[in-house]
Formats: sequence, C-alpha cells, structure tokens
Amino acid sequence: MVRTPKRSRCLLAISAGALLAGSPAASAAPSVAKKASVDRRLSTIESRAQVARGREAVLTSEVGAYTSRVRTLEVRLAPLAARRSAAEATARTLTAQLNGLNQRLSAETQGLSDAKRLIGTQRAALGARLREIYRRGETSPVVLMLESRSITQAVATNAALNRITQNDQKLITAVSAYSVTIQRTRDRIAVLQKGVLVKERRAEASAAGARAASAALERQTAELRRARDRRRRLLSRVGAQREDLEVEAKGLRSQSLKLANEIIRASGGPVTAIGTPSAAGLVWPVSAPITSGFGFRWGRMHEGVDLGVPEGTPLAAAAAGRVIVSGWQGGYGNLVVIDHGNGLSTAYGHQSRTAASVGQEVAQGSIIGYSGNTGHSTGPHLHFEVRINGQATNPLAYL
Repeated sequence: MVRTPKRSRCLLAISAGALLAGSPAASAAPSVAKKASVDRRLSTIESRAQVARGREAVLTSEVGAYTSRVRTLEVRLAPLAARRSAAEATARTLTAQLNGLNQRLSAETQGLSDAKRLIGTQRAALGARLREIYRRGETSPVVLMLESRSITQAVATNAALNRITQNDQKLITAVSAYSVTIQRTRDRIAVLQKGVLVKERRAEASAAGARAASAALERQTAELRRARDRRRRLLSRVGAQREDLEVEAKGLRSQSLKLANEIIRASGGPVTAIGTPSAAGLVWPVSAPITSGFGFRWGRMHEGVDLGVPEGTPLAAAAAGRVIVSGWQGGYGNLVVIDHGNGLSTAYGHQSRTAASVGQEVAQGSIIGYSGNTGHSTGPHLHFEVRINGQATNPLAYL
C-alpha cells in the first residue's frame, strides 16, 4: 500500500450523512467554503515549498561538488607550490654562487693587472739602469774603485747593482709564475661560471613552469570558489524562502484543521450509524465529512479519502471479511486492512487503537478500531481506502 500523505486539503467537503440522507447541514456550508479556500492556498504554498526544497537539494549538491573540486585543486596545487618554491630557492642559490664566482674572477683579474703593472715598472727601471750601464760601457771593479770615494763605497755599489739585477730577475720570474696561476684560475672560474649559469637557467625555467602551472590552478581554484560562494548565497536565499513557505503552510494547516472541526460540530458530530449498503455492497465506516478526496495532491497520489472525526470515534467494517493487517504500518500509523474476497479489500488508517486482530472474521458494521492521529497525520481523522486486486481506487465509487 502507498503511505498516506502527512497533510490533507479539502477537495470535497460533503457530509456522509448528506450522501446517505439527502442534504448537508446548512450551518456547515460557510466553513466548508472557507476551508476549501484555505486548502487551495495551502496546496499552492506546499507546491512552492516542494519546489524550494528541490532547488535547495540541487544547490546543496552543487555546493558539495564545487567544494570537492576546490579540494582536489588544492591537493594538486600544494606540490606545485612546493616545487615552485624549491626551484626559486635553487635559482637564488645559483645566482648567489655565480655572483661570488664573478667577484672572485674580478679580484683575480685585478691581481693579475696589478702584477703586470709591477712587472712593467720594474722592467722600466731595470731597462733604465741597463741603458745607463751600456752608455758608460762595461764597468770594471777598477773603474768602480776609481769613481768611488773609497774602496768601501765601490764594493757597496757593485753589490747593490748585483742585488738589483738578482731581485729584478726574481720579480720577473715570480710575476710570470703568478700570471700563469692567475690564468689557470681564470680558466677554472670560467668553467664554473658556465656550469652554474646552465644550472641557473634550468632552475629558473623550472621555477617559471611551476609558477605558470600553479598560477593556472590558482585561477581555477579562485573561479570555483567564486562559483561556490554564489551557490551558497543562492542556497541561503532559497532556504530562507522555503522556511517562510513552511511557516505559512503550518499556519494554513492549523487553520484548515480548525475549520474541519467546525464543520464536524456544525454537522452534528460524527456517529457510527452506517446506513444502507451501496450497490457494491459497502457501507460508510463512519458518518463524517470528507476533508480530503481521492487523487493527486501536492505532487503525489492520495490513495483514499480522509474523513474528519475526533479521536476515539468507533470505526465500522465497510463489509464482512477477514482481517489481514492489524497494527502499526509506518505512515499509516495503526492500520486495519480487511479482505472481502474477489480481490476487494478496505483499509482504515491513523487509528488511535485497533479492535480487530489478524485472521479475525468480521461482520459488516462491526467495530474494527477507533479513529486517531497516528503515523503521518496532521490531526485526528480516518484515512479510508478501497483496493481492487491491490490497486487503490476511489472509495466513493463503492459507497
């Protein structure tokens, strides 16, 4: 069986007594009309609330999907950011190393330049002395002695000339060796420079690639976050609309229930007088106004009729038969189902308590339970169904 809806609206407000006896209570007519209007409004509000709930579900799903995609991108972005940072750090280290090598090369080049200037100065002085010696001709110790004031001065002069010549030779030899060393150092530095420069370019290229990739992912992440935030704002608005509609529907349901009670009171209250069986052989399970008819309601099928009766009203079997269900049945609350044979069965839902057990044979009009507000129900009433071979059909066609 299909579960009875939680809420009902008045599609048909007719007294069962009128159906059986001829006319409804005149005093109930204003309340019936007003209830019909309230229920029409309730149906519209419920439909709008249902649409809002659907949109809310879709938006919630979309927000979840965007959040999942953002997290996926963030997971992909983390190693790229690390790679970018590492590549940039390597490039900075290599740049510093290259700068150090350039400074060292500059210092070595400056040292070689200074050594060359020193050699040039010494060579110039030595050349001047050699030219002077050549101009005077070869100087013998006798000449030095004769030109000197004393033998001591002559010896000192000769020794000084020898030392100058030896020092110049040593300086030339040392500078030449230094020049070779500097040149070799420069060659090594040049090789190192070349290697560091290649590494630096590779590191910078890697950093640039990582920056480009992470920038693209960051853009995608930002776009997804903006889309998610837009969905969240829309979800908040739809949720607020849905809450407003549900509050309004709650008020209308309360008003509808109040009007249903007024209709019951105006019609003289429900009784268990059954009346004459219909052509189909069924009698009414209770004499009461129909507060919700058979058919589609709020986007789903209402597979029976609701009869507005106070809680505790005795309910009669519509025909003789065997009880096949008695007890709690989810949205039906306490339910009794009677099999009448030939594929015909009737069901009585939302009872406060049942008065027939499974397997029991019941006579037409015998009490099988008492009306209530159990299961998915907004107020005391009887939900009555007629089924043919398990298929719900309009009970009014059999009553």
